[in-house]
Amino acid sequence: MCRFDRKLISSHSRGGEHRRFARLSDLYEEAHYPMPSADAVSVVRLLIERQGLAQRDLIPQFGSESAVSMFLRGQRKLTLEQVRKLSSRFKLSADVFIGGL
Repeated sequence: MCRFDRKLISSHSRGGEHRRFARLSDLYEEAHYPMPSADAVSVVRLLIERQGLAQRDLIPQFGSESAVSMFLRGQRKLTLEQVRKLSSRFKLSADVFIGGL
């Protein structure tokens, strides 16, 4: 019996075909389409683009426009304080930005 079958059978006791199907679908996606992790620079670039921001808009989180620029060029890593501020500004878990430490 494969891992998926065992997980599906064990979920049977929880009831509901929708839940079993959703769980099986999640297991399949995890096995066949793993979500790649993104580095902090890519995440911040995406957030800037999606929210129509400029580098200068992140000065409160970085301290200066040159610090923002250096981070986006990969010349500087995020500090814990910057991670906290970015997390608060974008209302995302700090884990999203930890790749930059």
